[in-house]
Amino acid sequence: PSSRTRFTQPKTKRMACCIPLHNLMFFNPQHSSLLWRVSFLRQAGFRPGFGSVKTARSFSSKVTTPRTWSTAMYESLEVGHQQQSTELYSLGSAHRLALRFCGFYSEESTLRRAANRLYVSASAQSSNGAFLETLKIERSFRGDFGIIALHVWMLLRRMRAEGLAGKELSQAMYNVFQNDIEQRICAEGLAVRASKLLRALERSFYGSAVAYDEAIKKSSGGLTEALLRNVYFCEGEYEQARVLEEYVRYKIGCLGVTASDALLEGRVRFSNTQ
Repeated sequence: PSSRTRFTQPKTKRMACCIPLHNLMFFNPQHSSLLWRVSFLRQAGFRPGFGSVKTARSFSSKVTTPRTWSTAMYESLEVGHQQQSTELYSLGSAHRLALRFCGFYSEESTLRRAANRLYVSASAQSSNGAFLETLKIERSFRGDFGIIALHVWMLLRRMRAEGLAGKELSQAMYNVFQNDIEQRICAEGLAVRASKLLRALERSFYGSAVAYDEAIKKSSGGLTEALLRNVYFCEGEYEQARVLEEYVRYKIGCLGVTASDALLEGRVRFSNTQ
């Protein structure tokens, strides 16, 4: 059976891995009972997976020594409209009418495309050789998961400020993330254990997201330690984790100055870090 059957289990047996993203976005340790109240909202029939989520183009990256970032140094991560949009506008009226009739321009389809674009951006650094080599991040399944989960968390954190639209897009992107990880597990030849491993990875992501949320509030130390645990798996050097912390803080600042419409349309890119 599909791993989705786990969401139909009795409420008392649900684990933290099945927490909906809108609860994670507004997590309050004093009201943790909220984490057990609502099941995941899955979009029927949408399984982009590892095969259909296109791998983003790799860009050269160079991370310098840690430094203190000022607000004036942040740059928007917004990118222009993709070529596909231009091609759609170049279609004849009959083609556009057919697309509209098939639901291409519907709110649900638009949300799915934006979520897919955001996830492609979040997963791009896992295939960026220069970025991984500079920060000495492990080239393996768990290394890829750690760095993808970190970028997914940064996007989820930014979308908290976008109200209901941000909440819906967060859940849609998280669904893409989970489907892709499931396909990656199968690609590793672990299809028989996919359901069990996926639950474990969901718990891992939830734990790391809460740790990042708590650590980002501190001026120093906490985030480096969280990254050392969740990206380097306690096997990397502290100095490399400290450099990664500077990268994360800088990108969070860049996301903060990125326009809301670009974010909600999925027009964001993490690449070209200097």
